[in-house]
Amino acid sequence: MKNVIKGIIGVILLSAVLSAFSGCSEKEVPTGFKAASDNTCDFDMFVPESWTVSLKNGTAAAYCSPSDPSSISVMPGELEYTNSTVDDWWNNYKEDLGTVFSEFTLLSEEEASLGGVSGKCYTFTAKLGENEYRYEITAVIKHSRIYMMTFTSTDQLYESHTDTLASVKEYLKIH
Repeated sequence: MKNVIKGIIGVILLSAVLSAFSGCSEKEVPTGFKAASDNTCDFDMFVPESWTVSLKNGTAAAYCSPSDPSSISVMPGELEYTNSTVDDWWNNYKEDLGTVFSEFTLLSEEEASLGGVSGKCYTFTAKLGENEYRYEITAVIKHSRIYMMTFTSTDQLYESHTDTLASVKEYLKIH
């Protein structure tokens, strides 16, 4: 009888452990995409299978190819003040961009979402060295942290990646 009780308790404990881990399954990767984040990131990002991924310190980035330098990155950051808005963050960040880039020109600022969180999308052109790029930064605040997805491309290649960018934004999940 003791062995039967031990066996029942063992089965109950094993079931509890297995059910606890069943919620920790692998990320569901959309067809044609691959994971571009790991367990150091507090978000899940997916990019096209052909893109090259780079992960570092909770930041994820990927670029298209050596002949097409278009890239997407997601970087979380701490806000200086917990009651900051995306507009507050942008006004400070925009000043920093002016020290890095030359010929900074804001093209648009519109409502957007990332990972199901409402925020803003800022599109601008700027020169880095001798090259001019088009940038799209979508920023949201969740858990008092800023999450910014930056898409960078040349003007010539920008339009060819708008569908990819829309999918990457749609599939992004912030934990």
